[in-house]
Amino acid sequence: MSINTPSYQEVKAYYDEHTTEKLHKYIYGSRRIDMAWETLISLASAPKNILEIGCGLGDISYEMHRYWPEAKVTGLDISEKSIEVATRLFGNERVKYVCGILDDSIFSGEQFDLIVMMDVYEHIADEIKPSFNKAVGRLLSNDGAVFISYPTPRLQAYLKAHHPEQVQPVDEDITIQTIAALAAATGTEVILQKDGAVWSQGDYAYTFLRKPQPNWNNAAPVISAGMRIKRGFKKLLRNNNFFSIRKSRINFVKSKLGDIKI
Repeated sequence: MSINTPSYQEVKAYYDEHTTEKLHKYIYGSRRIDMAWETLISLASAPKNILEIGCGLGDISYEMHRYWPEAKVTGLDISEKSIEVATRLFGNERVKYVCGILDDSIFSGEQFDLIVMMDVYEHIADEIKPSFNKAVGRLLSNDGAVFISYPTPRLQAYLKAHHPEQVQPVDEDITIQTIAALAAATGTEVILQKDGAVWSQGDYAYTFLRKPQPNWNNAAPVISAGMRIKRGFKKLLRNNNFFSIRKSRINFVKSKLGDIKI
């Protein structure tokens, strides 16, 4: 570990301290997460065993369970406090949350056909990415896929220059070379690589990698036109009911966690 890389305990303490902030983002919503979610569900098709690395409070893991109700979902996070809250809020017979880090010892003998990292991969120190990538590859099934969303280097540079308080203990640039190394270590192909626009054009990026598929040119579309229309209609309803959704989430959180101050 280099002299500038925070220790495991320092990183864990940082994310433990930001548990309440994560709860606020769940209640009040996040355009950044919404855009990543829309991109994910346009690409993944009926996964059966899902792993979310860096799940935070577990709301995306739970959303994946709701969207793919037949799937088993596991959320992994370094923050013990976040995992405790995630389990109380969203844990059920098909959604479980685990506190720890991704290494060669975790989830022994288990494989996942979808591994998701939303705003996580940039927080993996470059010096441990090779071993981290190897662990992802070990856990990925023969027909598995990996989805990651992350800030682009241009946004990282802007934040470090103008809003250093928003920079986390580890905040690495994700480049084409970084993605190529992940693909090589996991035996996957890059199916999608694109920049998005959360607040400004090119501030966030999305990558979807998948194990090589036989007869890929004859494969059915990842998502049908009917499903696109259905998803668009749900999004319209969600946008038109923003305040009712916020109220519903506040009531839900209080029912699970007690009359906490939000």
